[in-house]
Parts: sequence; structure tokens; C-alpha cells
Amino acid sequence: MFSATVAVILLASVPALLAKERAAEWINTPFTFITGHFGIAYLAYGIDVLGFLIFLGASRYGKVVLGRRGDEVEFTTLTWVALHTSTDDRRGNQPTHSPTTR
Repeated sequence: MFSATVAVILLASVPALLAKERAAEWINTPFTFITGHFGIAYLAYGIDVLGFLIFLGASRYGKVVLGRRGDEVEFTTLTWVALHTSTDDRRGNQPTHSPTTR
């Protein structure tokens, strides 16, 4: 399975590196369409998801432990925060310019 993942990443990234202008156009076209037509809905969705997750964490379901009793915790809270921050998977952090015009 790992080799299939590497193959897909290479199939997507090598042509993008070789044809940067075309790749930028290919990436920016759907991004511009989505943010132009659904910008406020996209933002509202992110806020709604955040609110729902805060609600879950503060409710009785926030105490649910995934795994078996006695299992060691694999990642600390600080590690989880670092993992999510380092993946740069946050709402509104997408560039609004072409990667080739930096």
C-alpha cells in the first residue's frame, strides 16, 4: 500500500514540477471557482465544524476513550496540536495568489 501511495504522489507532483505554469493554472482554476462561488459557505462550514467539535469535547462524549482499557496513550495533547499544526490543515490558510508569482 505504501508503494501505491508513493506512486500516486509522484504521478501528481513530478508533472507539476516540470510544468509549473500549467500546474498553477490547473490548481488555481477550481480554487478560484470554489472560493468565488462558495466563499462564505466554505467559511461558515469551517466555523460550524469547529463549533461542533468544541461541543463534542465539552459534552459527555468528550470523555469517550478510543481503544482498550489500559492501553498506553500514543500521543500527548501537545503532540496532537503539533501534528495538526504541522500539516497546515487549517481553514483559510490557502494562498490567494498563483504559486509562480511569489
